Parts: sequence; C-alpha cells; structure tokens
Amino acid sequence: MNALHFPLVFVAFATFVGLGVSGLALVFSMAPGWREERLLALIGGSAALFSMLDVVTYVPDVSLPLRVTLAELSMVVGALHIVAWIAYQARLRGGGFGALDRGLLGALAVVGCAGFVPRFLYSLREGVRFVPWLGVHLYDPEPTRWGELAYVVFATALLTTFGRAVLDRRRGLPRARLSTWALGVICVGAGNDMLGTAGFLRGPSLLGLAFVVTLGMLGVSLTRRFVASATLLESLGRELESRVVERTQKLAEAQTALVRAERLGALGQLSAGVAHEINNPLSAITGNLQFLKRTLLKQGGYQEVSGAVDDSLVATERIKRIVRRLLDASRAVAQNEVSGVACSVAVAVRGAVRVADSLRDGRVKLEVDVPDSLCARGERYMLEQVLTNLLVNAYQAIPEGRRGRVRLSAESSGEHAVIRLSDDGVGMSAETRARLFEPFYTTKPLGKGTGLGLAVSAGLVHAMRGTLAFDSVEGQGTEARLTLIAAPEPSDEPASEASLLPFRQRLLFVDDDDVVRRATQRALSRAFDVVVASGVKSALDLLATESVDLIVCDVMMPDGGGEALYTALRAMHPNLALRVLFLTGGVMLPHVQEFLENQPQPVLSKPLELGRLLQAVADFGAPPSDAERLVLHGLR
Repeated sequence: MNALHFPLVFVAFATFVGLGVSGLALVFSMAPGWREERLLALIGGSAALFSMLDVVTYVPDVSLPLRVTLAELSMVVGALHIVAWIAYQARLRGGGFGALDRGLLGALAVVGCAGFVPRFLYSLREGVRFVPWLGVHLYDPEPTRWGELAYVVFATALLTTFGRAVLDRRRGLPRARLSTWALGVICVGAGNDMLGTAGFLRGPSLLGLAFVVTLGMLGVSLTRRFVASATLLESLGRELESRVVERTQKLAEAQTALVRAERLGALGQLSAGVAHEINNPLSAITGNLQFLKRTLLKQGGYQEVSGAVDDSLVATERIKRIVRRLLDASRAVAQNEVSGVACSVAVAVRGAVRVADSLRDGRVKLEVDVPDSLCARGERYMLEQVLTNLLVNAYQAIPEGRRGRVRLSAESSGEHAVIRLSDDGVGMSAETRARLFEPFYTTKPLGKGTGLGLAVSAGLVHAMRGTLAFDSVEGQGTEARLTLIAAPEPSDEPASEASLLPFRQRLLFVDDDDVVRRATQRALSRAFDVVVASGVKSALDLLATESVDLIVCDVMMPDGGGEALYTALRAMHPNLALRVLFLTGGVMLPHVQEFLENQPQPVLSKPLELGRLLQAVADFGAPPSDAERLVLHGLR
C-alpha cells in the first residue's frame, strides 16, 4: 500500500486541481465578457474526470471488466477534452468552425460514441507495467485494433490543435501563448501514455502530470485576467468618477449660464423697449436744442440763454449715454459679431479715460502705456465702453482713504492686441469671481452699482470676437485682460460736418412720431432739403408725385416700418432703394433685428447725429442729377 501512496495522491491532486480550475472558470464565465471561460470550465472538468477514471491504473484489486469499462469511459472523456480545446481556440479566433475543425470534431464524436460500446475499444486482456525507480505497477487493458485507431485519431487531433495554436501565437492572437504551452504539455503526456498502453514504453503515465501542469497554467491565466480586469475596472471607476464630477461641474456651469442668459434676455427686451421709447422724445429735444442754438447764434441773442441751452445739451448727452448703455445690454444678449471695422486702441483708451476720470479720486494714480500704432478689430465706441466699465471698477476697488494705483497698458501679441488693466485694490473673493459676469450681481453699496457693467462688457467683447478674463487675489488687487484681434490700421472716422455740408440733397424723413419729425426736419434743414412722411403709405404716396435723393426711415412703425418701405421700394423704385438709410432707437422684435442684419443699407441710431448721417450719405457718392433722379424713381 505504501508503494501506491504517491501515485494515488498525485492523481487525487490532479483531480482536485481540475475541479478547482473548472469551478473558477465557471464562476468567472457568468460575468459579462467572460463567456469563453465556460469552455475553460469544460476543459478543467474533463481533465478532472479523466484523472478520476485513471485511478484504476494504479489499483491492482480491480476486476478486469470494470477496468475495461473505466478505460472506455476515459476515451469518451478524452474525446470531450479535445473537443473543448478545439471550440476554445475557435472562440479566440473570433469565428466559427472551419472545415478542418468540423472534420476533427466528427472523428472525435465517432471515437466518443465508440467508447460507449462494450469491448469495442478495449479487450478483456490486461497488460502490467512495472516502473522500478517508482516501485509501482500500472495495469492497462489492451486496446483492440479499433482502440489503436482511436489512439491515432486522438494523436492526430491533438497534434493538429497544437499546430494551429502555434500559428495563432505567431499571428498575435490573444491568449494563444497559453493554448500553445498547455496543448504542448498535453501532447507529450498523452503520447507517452498511449505508447505505454500499446506496450512500446515501460515508463510511468504522464498524462495526469500533464493535466496538473496544464490546469495550473489555466488557473494562473484566469487569475491574471481577473486581476487585470479588476485593475481596469478600478481605473475606469476612477475615470468615471472624475468624468461625473467634470460633467456635474459643466452642468452646473451650463445651468448658471442658462440662468444668466434668461436674465440677460429679460434685460435685453426691457432695455430695447425702454431705449426705443426714450430715443424718440430725446431725438426731438436734441434736434430742437441744436436748432435753437444755431438760430440764436445767427441772431446774436445766444449769450442770454447760453447757460440754459448748453446745460440742456449736456443733460441730453447724459441721457443719450444712459440709453446707449441700455442698448449695450440688449446687444450683449444678441452678441452679434462686429466685422469689417477696426479702431485705434489709443483713441479708445483716451476716450474711456476722459469719461471715467470724473469718478477717479485724487488719491488714485492712473498710469497709461498704450502705443498709438496699436489697432484692433471692433467699433471704437464698443471698446471705449468696455474700457470705461473696467476703469470705473478699478477706481472703486481701491478703498476710501487709501492711496492706490491703476495701470492701463496695451501691447501687440502675435495676431492679437492685448489690453491689461490692473489695480492694487481689495481684489475679489472666490464667490465674486464665480459670479463676475452675472447680470445684476454687484458687491458695491446700494446706489453705486447696477451689476450690469461686466455683463454688458462681456457681451460687447464677444461681439468683437475677443475674450475678457480676470486674475485676482483677495486683498492684493485685480488684473483684467482684454484680448482682441489685431488690425493693421483703424477704419475711417466720420468726417466733420463742415466738410460734408456741400452734399445738399433732397431727403425724405419717415417717422410716425410728429414731434420727432418736426425736430429732425429743423435739425437737418441746414444740410438737406427735407420733406417728411408719417408712415409707409404716406411715403409711397409722396414718392408717386415727387422725387427725392435719399430716404431716412424709422425701423419701428405701426404699418411695417423700414422693412415694409424697403420691400416696396425694391419692387417699385429699385435704384432709390439703394439710397435708403434706416434709423432705430432700439430694435425689440427678432424678425426686425434679423432684417437689419441681412439687408445691405446703413443703419443709424437715435438720436440722429448730423455728422454720422452726412458720412453715410457721402458713402453713397455725389448727389444725382435731375436726369438721374428720374432714373432713381423709375420714370425713365
């Protein structure tokens, strides 16, 4: 019994290893993406079953019929084991069974079925082998001729499967290296046992050892794959968590931006409406005051009323600036890009410094370093408005009773013009930086800030296709960085009124407000022969009997306004439609704004400035002759 101890223990160990690998593979195969491990479970289970049946090889006191029956069942299990390997390799290749696979599977199926036929593969004769160096006898039933043929089928199937595994490894298929080593070891062990059973060798059976080695490699492979998958899963989990945090942050930012957009939308509609309602009476007041000043200057009685008139003009200018800020807020909502114009950065800086200087305390020192040659894409007024807002914020950031410094500099950086404005004030907290461009958010005391300056500035900068960023340290100061597209030179500034006065032409002014019509007619009468119309219908009726050189039309009127008149002119007087200028006090309706953006004619803002009107008219060219007027009206 002592001589049988080691082989029996070894066979039992192979059985348990096979069952362990089989169970491990079966459990792993339940996970998504691990279905092919079910075949490894079949490989391990069949190896364990073969080892259990092989126990009788080492036990002498077993009847010959039972030994033959167990040997025949071993042939069935062996065929099943090789079939599992063929199926596993086909799965790794990612395809179905080829012709060679089907041929081998058919032959193995025949051998497996033959194993269920008593005495077909083995006879009732027994061969005994003795291994002296182990002191062990091995009892093998002798195979019949059909059994020997089954050995040949087994050998052919194993060698073919091993050869295909070698080719798969050379092609770099996944896990082909494992199959190569496992099948190679099984081929050696099976070949040894088949030759021993056939009486050609006298050594010990090695298939059990081959299974132990093979199953060990499969177990290590499963463990390594599990560790790799767990590591990848952990990595993906961390990445997913990071992405969730990032997406959550972006969602919060998007939600904040949406709230900001909604507030800006409400602000834009309100601003455009208020600006439109204020601009009409403001146009009349400004025009009448300018007319009154010119008339009194001619008559020599201006000195007595100069203070009242000049103060009134200053007041209307302040109202005009307020209205412009409202329109800026509206424009910041639309964020329409400005193209085709450029301005001198130095000129805009000087204008902003002049406007904001009234809010600068004497204790605050302003340093300006801006080259005169630097130009940027955008309207000068828009840039001036942004810089004014930034200067005012910088001045107000320096606490009362303390000296401070504000520095405004600009430089060229590649294709961009970079403007920096820094102060040594109180700086900004994290909450303030997060809500910097939020409309109506302000840290200033009640009555000293509306919370619109930076929101409007951001919209204007976007319209100029630039960026506005801030760096701030609480208690140390803030730097604003405005980046715009550089330009080689500024666009032409409007010419002076005096240089444009010789362009005297017949002008049709169309507006539905009686006071605005009368005031504008008086204001423009020194440069044009002005006729007026109260709406689209009256303008078309007038054009049916009279000729004009150009038309200035209010955009917003009850009967369709500028769009309706322009459409009618393009159909009835297409040449005259090319000499139309639109006048707006603040566009409120989206379709009107879309019309102004898509049509080619100039658009001026209320209150109407004579200098800008003269410049726009000058861009049309010289006034038409009498014969050309007939062509303009389609009479020739």
